[in-house]
Amino acid sequence: ALFRLDAPLPPLPFDKLALSGGGQDGLAGSLLEALDSLGEAAATRPLRDRLESFARELEVLRREAAALPPRELTATASPAAYALTTRAITLMAASACVNVWRQQADDAFLGDPAWLLAALHRLDVWRERAQGPLPEAIRSRLFAELHARHEDARTFDLNQTPLSGWRPLPAPLS
Repeated sequence: ALFRLDAPLPPLPFDKLALSGGGQDGLAGSLLEALDSLGEAAATRPLRDRLESFARELEVLRREAAALPPRELTATASPAAYALTTRAITLMAASACVNVWRQQADDAFLGDPAWLLAALHRLDVWRERAQGPLPEAIRSRLFAELHARHEDARTFDLNQTPLSGWRPLPAPLS
């Protein structure tokens, strides 16, 4: 339910919150579940390649975090230890994107892997692992979606909320 955009968020169990998950993170783990669910079809290859890269990063991050000495688990930790947190957050963002995509299969745009590949590419740029620009087919798909939303007066976010009272500007007079 957490990743269904049309469902209310489940209640937050405040009594189960802790400073440490004991090395377990359901959000990062769901990245691996998504990878397992893809299958081997050629159509899923670009997505599989991206997710495999994030999964490898997750395994490296887990090993590095487990090797941290106790002094690196405090507020006075070194910048290198804090860099692990940044990497973890990037992986959680990738997992959240993947899980939203998985739950929106019935939506014409959100069920399309184009936006997900674009989001993962952006995260790859941020983590300095991008391999060139987005493919033209993905850029074209995203531009077509943005244009349609502009014409229909819908927001550019994942929810595609209608903008009441908004109209596109008329074409300039020549």
